[in-house]
This record gives sequence, structure tokens and C-alpha cells, in this order.
Amino acid sequence: MFGSIRLIALVFFFAVTSAGCSLDFLNSNKSDGSNVIGNEDAEAIRPLTESEALADFDAMASSINALYGPLEYKERRFGYKFETEAAKVRTKFSLAKTDSEKSALFLELLRKLEDGHVSLSQPIRDRYEIPVIVMPVENKFIVSRVAPALAPYGIAVGDELVSIDGVTPDEALKTILKYSWFANADSDRHMIYYFFYRPSYIPELVPTSEFAQIKFLKPDGTEMLAQIAWKKTSPQQRVEFVPRTEEAAQPKSDSAQLLGIKGLTSEGLSERLNTVNSISVADMGADAPWYWNAKLKKKYQVTMVSPERERVQAFYAAWTRELDVFSPTAPKPDPLPETLPTVWAALYKYNGKTVLMLRQPGYAPADFVLNLAIYSALIDQYQPLADSLIVDQTHNPGGIVTYTEGFAQLFAPKGLNGFVQFLNTDRLWFTRLMGFWTGLDPLTASTATGARILALAKGLERDSELGLRLGKTPF
Repeated sequence: MFGSIRLIALVFFFAVTSAGCSLDFLNSNKSDGSNVIGNEDAEAIRPLTESEALADFDAMASSINALYGPLEYKERRFGYKFETEAAKVRTKFSLAKTDSEKSALFLELLRKLEDGHVSLSQPIRDRYEIPVIVMPVENKFIVSRVAPALAPYGIAVGDELVSIDGVTPDEALKTILKYSWFANADSDRHMIYYFFYRPSYIPELVPTSEFAQIKFLKPDGTEMLAQIAWKKTSPQQRVEFVPRTEEAAQPKSDSAQLLGIKGLTSEGLSERLNTVNSISVADMGADAPWYWNAKLKKKYQVTMVSPERERVQAFYAAWTRELDVFSPTAPKPDPLPETLPTVWAALYKYNGKTVLMLRQPGYAPADFVLNLAIYSALIDQYQPLADSLIVDQTHNPGGIVTYTEGFAQLFAPKGLNGFVQFLNTDRLWFTRLMGFWTGLDPLTASTATGARILALAKGLERDSELGLRLGKTPF
């Protein structure tokens, strides 16, 4: 399953994203049953033997021990020894018969790291789908998208999912979270979308019958039961998601329907979900909060606000100096663009108090400095009018540490300690840094930045030859 050359690809990255490949099936109208659950197709290549799988597993565990920086911290925080946990999982390979079952054990070990930035790159051989997406709302799981082809079965946006084949969503989550994760307990509840989209590497969820018995509640409390066939698909057999136009992808604050989070009803959610695109794990990082609507705006007399351009310009200059730590002289900021990026910001009244609410949809904007300047200007301009501040970052896909640290600095009047990163003295770092430096144009390579990159690469080579685990120079 992992290829004829036994290499496990551990992917470490800053931007946490939703699994886009899992969410592109809701416009399927196939009804011929050609891809419903059935017997396994003949393997194009033989499955891994136990010894081959163990060799891959040991290579992965060894890489984590050598290269995963926060390992000692994770062991202290969660009260385990990684090597002990790896040994426990390793004993299970004797019972794993298929590639999918072996693959699940790799993920089970990675789950111990509790790190949404760690993933295992591997092909998904099979998956079993019913084109429905559910999302957590307080203590319920609500249908947020459903394929048009399922209309005859009665399941619709806004319905509450009760169970599939007698298994409740909460019970399913316990299984799903053995192998999949986002970041914390709240965001992990969104992994419930695997309840209808079942990859083969979660063996406990592989359907055992052709049809799923789906129990759900309508907004008026009526209990319904639908019997729907599973569709078996693979990366080579795809059905397409409803295409989203650029216009449809933008939040429509003036016309959207909505209710607040507290006391949210299925009926109200159904009305809102039918008019707003950004609703669940299927759409993360939208400009406006997922629950935002005209009804809420009217009820709380919400006033949308924006910062004065001159104020943004002043903070833009300040943040340019703050984030450029290498320049010997104060850098001159670029002129502001004619149109500033949209930042959702509002004032409203609640219990006699004025609330300033800011939306942070993601931590990887196109222009770090400009976005931080806009948030700084908003806080500076409207703090005198507000009694409290709410920062909404729901349905947030994550982002870049540098920007996140800058945003957190807005709320630290005494400043923050900066983070320092040291690189492992791994030959791969040296090779990549040298490759990056040699790829620079001659003018850039001769600048102070080019010189720092070259010095860092040579320093890593020197420290590696000295037998050091970490380079002496911070990155």
C-alpha cells in the first residue's frame, strides 16, 4: 500500500487545512448501483507482508524520535513514553491482515502526538460514501449539506442525525479520533464528517452491509428512518462536488439568514444553511462567522465597522518595523493598496454593554503586515466605545506561526517573548538550504539575506560533523 519503495512520508506543515478530497461528492446523481459496496477488487499489487509493514513502521517511529522537536514536551504533557506507545502499537501488526488495517496502525501511533500539523501521506485505496455532511452544533450533530439525489429519502439540511446502523455520532467519534485529528476537542468534533465518508484506513467503520440505516430528526421532532446504499469509491473513481463560483464563495452579510449559537434550533439552522455557504468543515476560513445573518443583525442592532485609512497607514508603518528584524535601519513601508482586505468587524449591544466583535477567519493572510495593521486600527479606533471584545475564529483552518504570534501580540500590553527555532543537524536541511541559495539570482544571493542562508547551511554542515543534535545558530 505504501509503494514498492518502502518510504513513509511524514508531512510537517504550518497550515492546517480540511481534507478537501473528502468533500467533493455531494452533487452525485448516480443511481445504477455500479459503485455500491461490494467485494474487494483484485489488488493491482500485493499487500505488504507483516515484516515489510513493520520495517515501514519502525522507520516512521525512528524519524519521529530523531526529528520531531516537541516530542519530550508531548511526553511530559500527556504522560507517556513515545517508544513505549510505539511498542504497544507494533504488537498489533500480527493481527492486521489488509493494507488498510496496517495503515490504521501507523495513524494510531501518530495520534499520540496530539498534533494537527503531523500527517501521514498515503493513498486512500477505498472509501465508502453517502453524500451527506454533518456538523456539530452544541451537543447535536446537524446535517449541513446533502446531495440533491437524496431528496426522495427525506433527509435534508437542518435535520439532526441520531444514528447510523444503531451507532450514535458520539460513539462513532470515539472510533474516528483514534486515527484522525484536527487540534483540540472542539475542532475534533468536526471529524464527524467521516461518519458518512468512510476511508478504508478506519477499519471499524468499513460498512458490513450494502445499505445504511440512518435515523434522524426533523426540525419539528419527528423521527425518520432512511435506508440508503453506500457508494464505494477510490481516488481513481471520483464524483464531483457542487461547483462553487467566486460570487457564491463570498459571504452575503446583507441577505443571509441566521440565528445565534446559543439555543440554535434545527429549524433555524436549516433556514440559515440554505442561504449561507460557509457552514461546516466543507467550508473553512470564511470572512463572516458561520452563524451570521440578517435576523441576528437586527435583533442586536449590529453595526458593521471599518477602520480609518489614516489609522491603518500609521499601524502599517509600525508593523513593518516590528516584523522586519534584520534591517539595520527602519524600513520604509509600502503604500497601502487602494482597496484594503475585508475584515469582518461589528459593534452591538448586549445586556446594556457595547461589544466590539472581530472575525479572524484564518492565520495565513496574503499580507501579514497589512492585516495586523487593520486589526490594530480597529481595536485602537473602537476600544474607547466598547466594554468588551470578542474575537471569533470558528471554522478556522489555522495558518502561519509568525502571523499568529503577531496577532496575539495585539492583546499583550507588556509584549511577548519571541520563539526561537533551532534546526536538527540533518543533512537534508543542509541540502535544501544550499539548493535554495544556489537557486537565487546573483543579486539576491549577494545580499545580507542570501549571506544568512549560506552561513546557516554551512553552520549546519559544521555542527553535523561535530556530532551535535541541533545547530548552534537559531533559525
